[in-house]
Amino acid sequence: MSLSRKLHEEMFGTEKRSPPPAAPVHARVEGQVRPEVKADRKQAEFQGHGQRLGGSNIQHLVAKHKCKPGHARDALAKAHGDVASASCLITEDLAAMSAPPEMTETIPGDVWKCTACTFENAGCMTWCEMCNEPKEGPNMMEPSTESIMPTTEMTIPADTWTCTGCTFENADCMTWCEMCNEPKVEVRKIKTVRTVDLKEKARLLGFKLVDVIGDGACQYRAIIKALEASEMKHDRATEWTHCKLRQGVVEWMSEHADLRMDQENNKSEKTTLCQAQWLDGKTWKEYLKDMKRATTWGDEGTLLVACVLLHAEIHVISDLEARKGIHVVRPPAHWGIPIDRRLTVGHFHEKHYAFAEKL
Repeated sequence: MSLSRKLHEEMFGTEKRSPPPAAPVHARVEGQVRPEVKADRKQAEFQGHGQRLGGSNIQHLVAKHKCKPGHARDALAKAHGDVASASCLITEDLAAMSAPPEMTETIPGDVWKCTACTFENAGCMTWCEMCNEPKEGPNMMEPSTESIMPTTEMTIPADTWTCTGCTFENADCMTWCEMCNEPKVEVRKIKTVRTVDLKEKARLLGFKLVDVIGDGACQYRAIIKALEASEMKHDRATEWTHCKLRQGVVEWMSEHADLRMDQENNKSEKTTLCQAQWLDGKTWKEYLKDMKRATTWGDEGTLLVACVLLHAEIHVISDLEARKGIHVVRPPAHWGIPIDRRLTVGHFHEKHYAFAEKL
């Protein structure tokens, strides 16, 4: 013991000191890491991850895909530092950004769009007008109530009708105009054809045209004129008039509607007089009722029946360029109608008939 310590004990006495407090002991659980150590490790891992994402990898992706550094850094972070996976993510992102936006096409409620050829058909049509694909199946689309902007070029289907009030093209199944509510008017559609000078054509064929009154009965008047000229050559008169001829034609057609136009032994085809007639949307009874009117134009059917009643062969000189010579109208041979005379008339296509007098 040192001298100083001995003197200190003699003067003040001996005193026991308490030991310093021991450090608190924490119970350690197997596998558990202290929070402060975990935070230090996470910070170090983040710094190391940032170092792996940065540098040459980001520069490589930027140079390869021509993208921004931030885009490359985000892709590397999502791919957990894998450069190949990050490159795929950037490629997908760039493709999505460059793709055009999807266009939503709206179709009017009264049409349906064919999935085969994309043609828009009227709602009443059950088959596509362009490719004949049926409306059922994949073509069944829910109609949209929205409208589309009109295009500068419009193709009008054949089964439409033009409103006389507003010129709107309506589907053939519509009985009222969709735009102005005007009722549908049945109008005969006349094709554009090329014609020639009928008077000059008749002259070259040895005939002179003699005009008749154009009151809707010009066909019957021209036939009666030709009949009178034919009977005059034999010093005979005729009791036929244009009114009697019209009446007789309508009555004969009414009684012989089912008379076959083709040969009886022709099994591949069966066409009756009624079926061969162009009714212009009318029923057979409506057609006959309309033909009784004094101002209704005659047609090919009435011309044929006039041949039957007059036992005549009617020659027609037409102004159609396609008909170079004379068009001969006579009853089918199997009808057994005797032919006693030949009558010639001139025809201005879809306009007028005239008597053709022999020069």
